[in-house]
Amino acid sequence: HTPEDNCQCRKPKPGMIQLAMKKFEIDVNRSMVIGDKLTDIQAGIAAGISKNFLISDRNKSKNNLIVCNSLYDLVCESNIIKF
Repeated sequence: HTPEDNCQCRKPKPGMIQLAMKKFEIDVNRSMVIGDKLTDIQAGIAAGISKNFLISDRNKSKNNLIVCNSLYDLVCESNIIKF
């Protein structure tokens, strides 16, 4: 959809995430969003997901948002995500 459609499934609105959560019975409390755009994170927050990670070359944390340089850094070097 285009931005002019004002659709709930277009980020930063949470419709796409909410649909997936319902369709696949995803537990919001055990979920996380990893995105490369701020709209990904905004959609995750709007969907009620509390663990949101932004992959960006601006390596800093602010407003309760973890920012990493790469997915590798997030998973392997940050010790934030534990399996």
